[in-house]
Amino acid sequence: MVRRAGSTSAISVHQRYRELLTAGFNQAEAAALIAHAAGIDNHPAGEPTCDIVWTWQQIAKIQFLRYLVDAGQLSG
Repeated sequence: MVRRAGSTSAISVHQRYRELLTAGFNQAEAAALIAHAAGIDNHPAGEPTCDIVWTWQQIAKIQFLRYLVDAGQLSG
């Protein structure tokens, strides 16, 4: 799981998920860490979500929607 700081290659959610599983995290822990790193584990008011179990597929969909909004293809 070694990444160089200047690396320009983007890592997919699934690749990051697999790396965390390989590092010893279980499925729920790996997905929760990815959601936290992506900033989607909090409500808009900043309150932590309660008892949400994320999957890597859900996180990938949310990140894709964020990309569409940022690219101007989808308006909020």
